[in-house]
Amino acid sequence: MNPSERNLAEPIYFVTAAVGGWKHLFTNEACARTVFDSLDYLSRTGKLALYAYALLPPTDGGGDEIGRF
Repeated sequence: MNPSERNLAEPIYFVTAAVGGWKHLFTNEACARTVFDSLDYLSRTGKLALYAYALLPPTDGGGDEIGRF
């Protein structure tokens, strides 16, 4: 998407996801590449205006921190 075509008056969404069983998917390069390639494709084709993303490492406590949040 061309930056001059962005209309920030439209809603901006925050999306978060967790993998069932807290599997370490991104230690597998093929899994990580699939996610990055998909985000790149959606951004290049204008189907998604991607401003930022973050991949966070799993915590030692599994999902315990989420439960206390």
